[in-house]
Amino acid sequence: AAAARVAADSTSAAKQAEERRAIAAAEQESLNAKLETLRARRLALGGGSSQRSYTPSSTATASTPPPALSRVAATEDEENDMERSMAAMRERLAEERRQMQEKIEARKAELAAARDAKAAERKAKEEEMRDKFTSERRASVVDGGSPAPAFSSLSPMEEARAQMAARLEAERAELARKLAEERARYEAEKARIASARTNQTPEPAST
Repeated sequence: AAAARVAADSTSAAKQAEERRAIAAAEQESLNAKLETLRARRLALGGGSSQRSYTPSSTATASTPPPALSRVAATEDEENDMERSMAAMRERLAEERRQMQEKIEARKAELAAARDAKAAERKAKEEEMRDKFTSERRASVVDGGSPAPAFSSLSPMEEARAQMAARLEAERAELARKLAEERARYEAEKARIASARTNQTPEPAST
């Protein structure tokens, strides 16, 4: 039961990790699309380069950039914010993946420990049964009885199946023996009746 529970938890954790990866991939795809849109908008506004330097016209002051350049700068700021958001999302996804991997490894270790403990318990029971069987066999020989059969290395379920098969075979042999006896009695009775009919046949009249 513990092993089944651990396996179910591992499957659930892997499924949750897969769902998180799918959501993160969708979010990243959406952010990529937005980033491409911002870049296209920046190019359309004349901001082919990421540099924000410009030459003020005779009518503009150095502290007041042209409206088009202001829009390009705002687009670049938005683009930078988008890139920072994508970087943060990638870091978060990597951390979640690392934590999920640690949980999966811990579940695997727990499952392996439970399996080893179960195997050790089964082996200890087999050794105990072997020792008990050997002791009973020796005691039977000392008491003058017939020695007990040798200990079988089969598992309890296999041993039970073997015993059931032996019992069925013995019952089948007994049934065959009884059937042969019935058939012999039937043939004997049939022969007796035939003999009686022969003895009772009247002799033909003499002329």
